[in-house]
Amino acid sequence: MNKKDLLILFVVILRLITLKPDFCLALLDKPINPETLEPVGEGSAILQWEWYENEDGDTLKQFKILYKDIESTVWTPRYPIEDSGIITYNLMGLVEDTTYQWRVKAEAQDPANDSSFTDDIEFTTIQAPIPLPDENGNGRPLIPITLENPLDQDNIWDAIDAVLNFLILIAFVIAPILIIYSAFLIIFATGDAVKINKAKSIITWTLVALAIILFSKGLPSVIKEMMGG
Repeated sequence: MNKKDLLILFVVILRLITLKPDFCLALLDKPINPETLEPVGEGSAILQWEWYENEDGDTLKQFKILYKDIESTVWTPRYPIEDSGIITYNLMGLVEDTTYQWRVKAEAQDPANDSSFTDDIEFTTIQAPIPLPDENGNGRPLIPITLENPLDQDNIWDAIDAVLNFLILIAFVIAPILIIYSAFLIIFATGDAVKINKAKSIITWTLVALAIILFSKGLPSVIKEMMGG
């Protein structure tokens, strides 16, 4: 071997030594036909892809799945057991009604020979169904409670006025009944001082209550004026 051949051999050996670590001739093939099988659950999804041994590639160690919420920047890894052909993987622990992305690659015994990742695939989990109550009423769904204004008023003063109007109406219904009842007690008391005093007391407190309610009718207006409303 002459000097020229030795020089060429030296250059080749030097080039091989100085090659980048990611240079290799035994890369694994990338998984193909990745898809998310339907239907997608509220907390899980079945992922599927295909992968076959390639003669010139390294030995398959495992697959690596990366997935994340589409709004997130952090990927979560999963490592399905190695296999070949059509492969499915049940991805658990997801959040309902959320869009996710996932990708997968084949990992070799030598990390330098890993395949590249597949393109990102999106899927959206469904919203969990609202449970229906059983025959005993258990499992009743939580229904949002809407509080409605029973007085149909726009402010506190109108609401108070509506309550007072209702009390006045009740008072003018009950007061005559109490007064008539007291009159009957007096008529049929036959001189019994206890019954007569009881009847007088009923009439007195009925008139006092009626006066207070009537007085209260104008009180909100006075307070409102004092507060500059």
